[in-house]
Amino acid sequence: MSTTFHFDAARIDAVLSPYDRSDRPGLAVGVAHRGRPLLRRGLGLASAELPVVLTPSTRLRAASVTKQFCALAVMLLAEDGKLSIDDSIRHHLPDLPPWAAPITLAQLMGHTSGMRCSIDLLFFVHGTAGRPVGAGVQREMLRGLRSVNFAPGSDFVYCNGGYTLLTELVERLADQPFGDFLRERVLQPVGMHDSLLRPDDEPCLANTATQHRVIAGGGFARGHFGPPHDGAGGLVTTVDDMLRWLDHLRHPRVGTAATWAAMRTPLQLRDGTSTGYGLGLMSGVHRGLRVLHHSGLVFGGTSQMIQVPDHELDIVVLANHGGVDSIGLAEHIIDACITGLPPAPQATRLDVEGEFLDAERGRLVRLVSVDGTTQVEINGARLPLKRHADGTLWCRANPSRGATFEPAADASALDWQELGRHSRLPRLQAPTGAAALAPAGRYRVTDLGLTVDITHGDGPTRLDLQGPHGTMHYTLQARGGGVWAGTHDHALLAAGAVLMQQGGRLTFTTLRTRHLLLDPDPAHG
Repeated sequence: MSTTFHFDAARIDAVLSPYDRSDRPGLAVGVAHRGRPLLRRGLGLASAELPVVLTPSTRLRAASVTKQFCALAVMLLAEDGKLSIDDSIRHHLPDLPPWAAPITLAQLMGHTSGMRCSIDLLFFVHGTAGRPVGAGVQREMLRGLRSVNFAPGSDFVYCNGGYTLLTELVERLADQPFGDFLRERVLQPVGMHDSLLRPDDEPCLANTATQHRVIAGGGFARGHFGPPHDGAGGLVTTVDDMLRWLDHLRHPRVGTAATWAAMRTPLQLRDGTSTGYGLGLMSGVHRGLRVLHHSGLVFGGTSQMIQVPDHELDIVVLANHGGVDSIGLAEHIIDACITGLPPAPQATRLDVEGEFLDAERGRLVRLVSVDGTTQVEINGARLPLKRHADGTLWCRANPSRGATFEPAADASALDWQELGRHSRLPRLQAPTGAAALAPAGRYRVTDLGLTVDITHGDGPTRLDLQGPHGTMHYTLQARGGGVWAGTHDHALLAAGAVLMQQGGRLTFTTLRTRHLLLDPDPAHG
């Protein structure tokens, strides 16, 4: 394949035109070639309440793009001789529970630790009201856990909580707040003078766009998030600063060559399978091109930074509108800048619909028809389905690599391939009558201090999570085989949950928390 860089301003204008509006929030975008900015543009409003447009120098949340900055902070401490990335996190934070002993710092940075995701847990414990939650509360909650998703190194699940612990690690070993370390050791030396760690959405910050989430019936609400933004997603930055950062990735001034080689290299699972995720950075392929990238999602905003090393092409998208597909937009910009690419994978329609069970991961995989194409839902989170030129069906089942699959000839199962592992997912048939009822009663999740009530009334079966500081409510629907799908109506959460009864155990699973055990409450036996 012979590809060539060609900057076509008209093609990029066509890609961006749907966002060029003066009546709603939007995005800021930057494109650079060999470190030279070719496009810097703001589209839409910085605030839906004021006639102020976004610009390339407006601060927006980078969300999980922050993780590579946190990983670099850890690597700088390794260069200082204060740690090894193969150290156990419990070696440096000895008050963590025993499950943390086999987890290395590298596994936390690469999402193979098996640790449960702190964002999920915070919703369980504090509800979805967006109340302010201090960093100490989050760290204390992690110390109360007594179980993990899987054995360290055996699988990949994106985990914000790992970066919460890494933030604490940097603060303890550097003996200063994480934001100060980040500013002094990373941001200022790179020349990112408009970027900083912003832990809380509440205090005003100059030259910062408001985050907007879409609300039912149209219009927007502020995208406020109660828990603190730390090394998992706390960076606010500008397009101009992020273009400097992407240029810095090619010619690092902060961090040794060995540090950057480690950050770019995807981790491997115990069986040798590459995860596609290094230390805060993802490696992948887009239409035959090698790419280095990371995206982000925060309530009321999205982000994507992507680099095409072979063409020295850098792209940044920072949006203050939660409905913007920053990943897809950046890929369309690549397509507009590189000629000679192979055919793009296409949306497709399958003759198969239905729901299939991934019992090991606690996931319900559903094939649904939407606007003439088939899409994939995993625990309620909808993902586009693409067919590659070789006929392979693919969906973005995890942030690093995604999954390929093929329905069985009789549609009774899906043959599912993900991270080197083949699974045959059986099709579920929803039961009727008494078999459809979830086991009513009161349960406990002791390590989180949760009370779980499952109740049958005149309407749908309910599952209520009651934590020390808030509640979450799910509606349960039977899926067959001792499985119930849990859905909620809160706009801040994109996915649902799965309740499973197998082998005398009742477990609760979300996208990033697997098989949380529900114990019967003896006081309500």
